[in-house]
Amino acid sequence: MARFSLLLSDVDNTLFDFRSAERAAYATVSARFALPDEEDVFKLYKAVNTFHWKKLSRGETTAARLRHDRFADFAAAMGLPDADVPEMSALFVRTLELEHTPVEGAEEFLSRVSARMPVCLVTNGFASVQRSRMKLSPLRRYIADVLVSEEFAHAKPDPEMLFAAMERMKISDPARVAMIGDNENTDILAAKNAGVQSILFTNGGPAPAETAATYTAATLADAADWLLKD
Repeated sequence: MARFSLLLSDVDNTLFDFRSAERAAYATVSARFALPDEEDVFKLYKAVNTFHWKKLSRGETTAARLRHDRFADFAAAMGLPDADVPEMSALFVRTLELEHTPVEGAEEFLSRVSARMPVCLVTNGFASVQRSRMKLSPLRRYIADVLVSEEFAHAKPDPEMLFAAMERMKISDPARVAMIGDNENTDILAAKNAGVQSILFTNGGPAPAETAATYTAATLADAADWLLKD
């Protein structure tokens, strides 16, 4: 009998290559609004964006406010008082909805794991983006359910979505559940808060000196091997 009956998985930079998607979305916005498409400017946007997503994970903002505020703050930092912030935000999101490049090995990983247990996605993000990308992706055939923080009261690291996925899959024993993700402060902490085991996916990067994860995997193949071993 397999050790686990359910896998909960993050989406961005775990299954989908969000780094390239985010860069493409910024390039589209910069072209439309004549912004510099340069790495230092993109890094400024990313810093502002990260600030607001951290606020969301702490329960200090909402998804709707985040959509607006990140571009309002970015425009202010760029010295653009007349920027069309609502359209910048909307264009960025519309572009992201079409970006669904998988992380290397994602389809093989999901094929192996979903043959043994259901896989539910639990993701902090916008519902329109995550659902559109999954609908366009061949990965969708392996997914039992998609839970997006915008549709819940709390984002990860709150365990609300993890508990909801377990309830939907009719699994009550947290020892039978594992969570995989790339972010220590959202995915791994959410797993800890839910009392389930976890895999920190580093995508080829080094393992951190300290982690609350049960296991650290450099590749998705490593993660599948650990999940499926008897």
